[in-house]
Amino acid sequence: MSRTFCQQLKRFFLALLILLLLGNSACLRADMTSLPEIEVFSKTENTNSLVPLNQQASGHISPLNLAQALAFAINGDYKIEDIYQSLPAASHTGVSLEDFRAYIKALTPAKGDKILSLVDLDQGSKDSYQDKVLLYQPQLADLALTSQYYRFNTSQPNMQGGKENREEDGFVLAIQVSSNGWGYLSPAWLEGVVAVQDFAAFYFSALEDDAMNGGNAAPLAFLLDQDQPAFAGPGLNAYYKTKAEAISHYYVDAVTTLPKAAKPSCLLPGYASYLQEYRYGGRLSGIREVEFFHEHDHFRVLEPIRESLDNEEAKLLVYDQDIFPKLTASNRVLLSSADLHPLLGPLLELEPLETSEEGKEDTFRASYYGLSLVVKGQINRASQAWSGSLESLELDSQIYSLGQSIYVGMPVADFYQLHPFYLDNDRIFRMNGLFTEVRLDYEATDGVITKLVLSRAG
Repeated sequence: MSRTFCQQLKRFFLALLILLLLGNSACLRADMTSLPEIEVFSKTENTNSLVPLNQQASGHISPLNLAQALAFAINGDYKIEDIYQSLPAASHTGVSLEDFRAYIKALTPAKGDKILSLVDLDQGSKDSYQDKVLLYQPQLADLALTSQYYRFNTSQPNMQGGKENREEDGFVLAIQVSSNGWGYLSPAWLEGVVAVQDFAAFYFSALEDDAMNGGNAAPLAFLLDQDQPAFAGPGLNAYYKTKAEAISHYYVDAVTTLPKAAKPSCLLPGYASYLQEYRYGGRLSGIREVEFFHEHDHFRVLEPIRESLDNEEAKLLVYDQDIFPKLTASNRVLLSSADLHPLLGPLLELEPLETSEEGKEDTFRASYYGLSLVVKGQINRASQAWSGSLESLELDSQIYSLGQSIYVGMPVADFYQLHPFYLDNDRIFRMNGLFTEVRLDYEATDGVITKLVLSRAG
């Protein structure tokens, strides 16, 4: 199903862009602390119907002129067909007018924000965006490494205390550059941008439709299913439905920006990101970033919705009895062999992992039936007694559980139903009581959890 969806997207949206602006219609501004910024001006009343381009006699165009022309196309200052016709033929080989229209449509912010200035990205920023293309669309590696990356600002910097605040609204795009230094539009690059942006548009539309239709999460669940399967075995459809409902509820409760009004912050082949305002506890709290990925014919969305282990799940139980009775003020779990022996039975192994200087804490593993604890503290090798603070634990017996809900022998599908954003958070949970954040990993056989590993995050 996901392969068919991808093929439909590719057929629907091959994309392209661009044009260029009068060489005398931009001015350069620079200071000691900021990158050079090119201001973009609106079309004047007495311009001709076709866009006046600063073309070279050889019939080529510079990357900057092409980026400026793109800004005019996005702003609607000229007709798209006029921009397309005014471009040098060498700058859009293989890109039709309809491809160009589709690309401009994909790049145009939903709120109608105007491009006010362009910034040529520094090398560090350029490298980070190149890496995204190399990771998700490696077949475009040559284009990624030779393209020029610009930030298209949709607001001017604010002045604070005589200095510019450089956190403008806007998004990152790239212009392809030939071996001779000329700007051009690559059909493959544009197709990749349009494909991932179209998926994002479908996703945000599904979210708004879900809210308008009283919580019908089926279209959103279908889009989530375009990702690689979260787990093997039955229960995937129920998982995606649960996740879609949780996302929809989160948008109603916490996101103040309408889904379709999300602002693009980066549009590249295989990767796109959008910014939204959100609230927490009834107050406007900040900006959140929603990311979209396209790799190996799969589409994926990453929603920054945190997972938490509640007070009950933060307990390690053996035969339903809490093993962790002692918490320090810094959320350290204090354990000792004297306390655990009556609960866990005899110590099977005490293995030093990291030996410190005399009088300081050691790191060691204390193993009991079905339970292995990594502890930082003191050990008495003669008596095999130990004490210290917990660093991680490993469970492989059904007599143990995390609260009443997470346990060895649990179906993987049930775990994902309980924590649908587990993978989105890279297996990291907020904790109430036990540590501040933890990482929870599992091993499974035939769709059933056989081992749980809980460790301190970071």
